[in-house]
Amino acid sequence: MSRGRKYQRLSINDLGKIPAGMKWNHKTGELENIPSVYTAMEPRVTGPQFREQLAREEEAKRLAPIRAAEAKTTEIARALQAEQRAMWSVPVKSIREMPLESAFVDLNLASSEPQTAQEAQAAYLNFVRELPAKGFQLSDVAEQRFRLFVGTQYQVAKIGLTPQSLKTMFLWLRDCFQKDEVIGDFDSLVPMPQPEPAPKPKSLDEILKTEAGITPESDQKLKMAVAAGVTSEGAAFLGQWVRHLLKDYGYVPTPVAENEIVAWFQRENRSWLDANAYNDCRRWCVRTGVFPSTMLTTQEVYDHRLRTNAITIAEYRYAERNFTRDGTWTRPRVEANV
Repeated sequence: MSRGRKYQRLSINDLGKIPAGMKWNHKTGELENIPSVYTAMEPRVTGPQFREQLAREEEAKRLAPIRAAEAKTTEIARALQAEQRAMWSVPVKSIREMPLESAFVDLNLASSEPQTAQEAQAAYLNFVRELPAKGFQLSDVAEQRFRLFVGTQYQVAKIGLTPQSLKTMFLWLRDCFQKDEVIGDFDSLVPMPQPEPAPKPKSLDEILKTEAGITPESDQKLKMAVAAGVTSEGAAFLGQWVRHLLKDYGYVPTPVAENEIVAWFQRENRSWLDANAYNDCRRWCVRTGVFPSTMLTTQEVYDHRLRTNAITIAEYRYAERNFTRDGTWTRPRVEANV
């Protein structure tokens, strides 16, 4: 291209003929493609996902002031504990000059039955005498510091001096003893947590009697379900569901409904331990006429209306907001008069 070339200019008519997605470059005198910018589309949020997110946000708002207060309380407690430990870390002479009430530290120890001064002193001396056998050596200053601390617990809060309470007091002072005042391993006094024994599995008869039995009829239903392949754990879940149907809907499955329920779980290959399976089964029973139509929640009624285009999304949101405020959105539809 020559240096002195005059670039072509376009008229308004020419501009109208430029194809979509292209532009005219005045410097080169040619058409160029307009760079496309790809913007990723956010995934569509479904109704259940929206409600779950809304519930999480509402729960976070509700718990926010509680957690803030708990954090503040914990901060104050830690500051107070640090201040108390610093107070008991000063020389013993300074501790003796403190008022008895000011030197007291609340260890949440329960007050015991009245204990005479002789009994308290004997318990204290026995505890100190046993420390060398546990690998501890206390200097005279450490023994005085410990005795003063025990004295405040006994005189102010009337704490009974027992081996357990004295060990708690001794462990609390571990960071207050100065260097070389105590020789020994404090961790050896802290008992190792023992694993809890595994609970003994209940027999089927125990589950039916204690967890499932509403009426003899409901016990018979559960026994029939177990005969169809339900485990003892599944029988407990089934018993809870039967109680839920009676409490919230005033309904106990009939023998026909019971057979349909067992058949549905087997046909759909659903677990008797899956809580969601029971809701799916209830909705199926309502849809097929096994259960009365009143055994739906307000939310389920409006979900069906939205899916069948009987209402708009705006009407759905309006109903959800109103019934949630009344506390009947997830309750049986009869409570909301729907």
